[in-house]
Amino acid sequence: MTEIIIIQNWDLLVLGIVIIVTAILGFIVYFSNSRSPTNRSFLGFTLATAIWGTFNYLSYHAQPPSIAFNLLKLTIFSVTWQTYFFLRFSLAFPREAGFLRHKFIWILPSITLFVAILTLTPFVFERIGNVGQNGTITQIVNGPAIPVFGMMSV
Repeated sequence: MTEIIIIQNWDLLVLGIVIIVTAILGFIVYFSNSRSPTNRSFLGFTLATAIWGTFNYLSYHAQPPSIAFNLLKLTIFSVTWQTYFFLRFSLAFPREAGFLRHKFIWILPSITLFVAILTLTPFVFERIGNVGQNGTITQIVNGPAIPVFGMMSV
């Protein structure tokens, strides 16, 4: 019986280690030069990744399905920010000169914020389509704005 408990918690242990290491790496890079746009973007990416991993894990283990559904919405909410910071990091690395044009700096976060808020509404994930016998969500009915989320997160 003890072996089963250890195996059931193995994924949580691995996730915890990955999240902690990811966040520490982000902070190490950030504090090595906190004024660097590359380092700021990398920290944002690592924190968004840690938050995504947490919500993703919780959404698969949550009961009842209504709570899991809301956690799935938070999972895709965090993916929009992960995508945003990864794009910023990609544009800044390896050279920071001319990192982003001034207009682009304001447009990109505005679009990201709009899509992130949209993911929390029924326009992206409309409702639970089907629940399995074990109480887990097996199907979600997508809303009409799922392509908007898809374009943002690809």
